[in-house]
Amino acid sequence: MLAYDETTRTLFSSDLFLQPGAGPALTDSDLSEEMISYTRSLGLFPSQAHLVSALDKIEGLGPTTLACHHGTVKAGQIPVYLSAFRENVVTGLPPADPVHTSIPSPPPTE
Repeated sequence: MLAYDETTRTLFSSDLFLQPGAGPALTDSDLSEEMISYTRSLGLFPSQAHLVSALDKIEGLGPTTLACHHGTVKAGQIPVYLSAFRENVVTGLPPADPVHTSIPSPPPTE
C-alpha cells in the first residue's frame, strides 16, 4: 500500500523507487540505475504485471515527489523512474546468497 498526499503531490512509496547507500536527503538527479540494480538484487517484486499495474496508477496521480522508505527522496524526473521500471525486468528472485542461504543437511541414517 502506498500513500499519496494530493496537496504536495508526494507519493510515500514504501520500498518502491528505493536505492542503497548514503545519499542526499533530497535530489532531483536521476538515480534510476542505482534503483534498478538494487531492486534486482533484492528480488522484492514477484510479478512484472503487478508492478506495471501499480506504475499505471502512480502515473495517473502525477506525483512530483517520491518519498521512499529507503533512500533519497526524489523530487523531479519522476517519469524517468517510471520508465526505468517499465523498461527493465526487476521481478523474480535474486541469485542465491551462499552466506545467508543454507540447505539443511538430511538427518543421519543408521
